[in-house]
Amino acid sequence: MKDYRYIYIIMALLIPTAASVVSPIMALYLTDKLHLSTSLISLYYVILPIFMVVTTQIAGKISDMGFNRSRIIAISASFGVIANAFFFYIPSVWLLFLVVVPCFSLAQVGYSQIFASAREYGIKHLKSSINFTTTLRALASLSWVMGPPVAYFLVVNISYESLFVSCGVLYFIAALMSYLMPKVEKEKHSSESQKGEILHNKSVIFLFISVMVMFTSFTGYASTIPLYITHELKLPEELPGYVYSLAAFLEIPIMFLAARLSKRIGLKKIMVAGGITLFIFMVMLPLTTRPLMFMLIAILPAFFIATVNAMGMVYFQELLPNIPGQATSLFLNACVSGQVVGGALIGIADNNHYSPIYMVDAVLAAIGLLFLIAVKKPKEIR
Repeated sequence: MKDYRYIYIIMALLIPTAASVVSPIMALYLTDKLHLSTSLISLYYVILPIFMVVTTQIAGKISDMGFNRSRIIAISASFGVIANAFFFYIPSVWLLFLVVVPCFSLAQVGYSQIFASAREYGIKHLKSSINFTTTLRALASLSWVMGPPVAYFLVVNISYESLFVSCGVLYFIAALMSYLMPKVEKEKHSSESQKGEILHNKSVIFLFISVMVMFTSFTGYASTIPLYITHELKLPEELPGYVYSLAAFLEIPIMFLAARLSKRIGLKKIMVAGGITLFIFMVMLPLTTRPLMFMLIAILPAFFIATVNAMGMVYFQELLPNIPGQATSLFLNACVSGQVVGGALIGIADNNHYSPIYMVDAVLAAIGLLFLIAVKKPKEIR
């Protein structure tokens, strides 16, 4: 049989890289170029994840019922091209909310479908699905090593327009490459059985809440750190890009270690360690005021992402083995649901002071950890 792993590898680089060159600079772009108020920026970070939750979950349900995942990915990437085209040609506050936000949310659908398809392909044709999906997740992290520094370089030295062109090209290539992905045969499940499998599983619900709350905490950091560094602390504009990049780089070896340890000590213990790390990071963040300090503590968010983000996807897939599309979508929607509230936390900032946000983030990290402890261990890790 033809080896399709290289197709998954390319796709796992393209779509995350496209996201990684736009997401880190959005707060700065909305502030410096569109001149949005803090409340409107907060509204953007609330509305975008809401759209993502709805579109991703619908796509997950449709794909589990038999629709070709590669076609969903192609359509999704096409909306990424459209969103960047609007940013390039017509930068407008009204179009931002009416057109760009829905298009960006649809562009993120492809990410979950790549991993759902990879999960099915790995179980059917490879020795270890978790090793394959971890490799793909590491490649996605690698894109975040390259993306933010490139984004800040383009913005500082060329223009925002060059950034949107680059992102649009990546989505366009991803749309073309999706037609080379395999069509893995899968069992079709009725919408009624899918709904019951999710709603009657307390561990799935607790895990969803845990991931959502912890990502609310993490998003409070991720969406404000460029402003905290450049506006409050008056540190170099390039520093946020380096912080993002270093954390993403450190994620990769930690992620492979976590995947290996998960079969020995269990997914739950790995994720609990990640939750504890997030809490420690949020406590330390308001005390961090120097560039070297930011670089030194970058390992903490890296450990959180490598454990909760990477292993969390596998955790949902193991708790819901019959519906990998919806399991993957549930995980991603738990993350973006956290972004809904996490984005709103920017409203706590007063006169460019962002430290209070991180105090709230620490409390949320502790709450998410408690819900995670209530989740049962999966029966097996494939």
